[in-house]
Amino acid sequence: MELILQLPKKEYILEKFQTSAALVGLIDILYACLYDTRTTKDDPSVESAWTIRKLSSTLSWLTSTSDLRSAIISSLRRSLCFPLYRHWILSLQVLDDVRMVLAMGKPQVLKTFLRVRSIFNNTESYHIHNDLYITDYCVWLQSLSDKCLNTLISDIDKLHLSKQEIGLNICSIENSQLYLSSESGSDLEESSDTSGELNSSSTEGIDSSLDSDDSADDIEGSSHSMESSIQSKSSYNDTEELSAVTDGLNLQLSHLSVSTNTVDEKSPLIEVLTSNTS
Repeated sequence: MELILQLPKKEYILEKFQTSAALVGLIDILYACLYDTRTTKDDPSVESAWTIRKLSSTLSWLTSTSDLRSAIISSLRRSLCFPLYRHWILSLQVLDDVRMVLAMGKPQVLKTFLRVRSIFNNTESYHIHNDLYITDYCVWLQSLSDKCLNTLISDIDKLHLSKQEIGLNICSIENSQLYLSSESGSDLEESSDTSGELNSSSTEGIDSSLDSDDSADDIEGSSHSMESSIQSKSSYNDTEELSAVTDGLNLQLSHLSVSTNTVDEKSPLIEVLTSNTS
């Protein structure tokens, strides 16, 4: 109520084409405000003023038109280009919100415009839009008849907009996105198959390496056993050779002993030796 009391007291005398242009501008601004209301859950953020001005061609470029269809197409296009949340179903849902607010009557429409006025007053450098449009709309709406609002509702119901009419190549973009998603899904399946094959091959390689290690261990063990047998044979041969040498030495010693014992005690050399000693 305090916001209404702050409004100036004015009376507007408009011709028919000016009234139709003002009604179309009302739909344009109302769409931008209800988009922000839906996306923020009726809790204005620091981006609310920017969003409302950007989605409304009336506030952004000070344009006016009496063609309701072109104005709604412009609002849909802007909602699919500028804000953070861009989706075709969301844009159509906001259009349904516009129809619902119009069906609730002048009080709800005036409340929505007062919300826009409060947002612009609390945002730096946006109050100029209140001076140009919003304040005048708040004053003019109080004198607007319900018949005009019902006419707007029927005109909106007659509209059947498609994605092709928006002119943003939405269908081709969606088809390309579906194609990319299907391609990515097939790539993921192929990568999973290849990873499975790699895992199986790696396990086979590990098994074969283990087998090769076992065979290498067997070969090494057999080589060690052969070396030990060779060493044992060589040691056996060495002992045989040593025993043969010792036997030969014993034989020579025995021959020497026999030869010394068999020397003739009566030999001349012995006699000479004995005589010299005597």
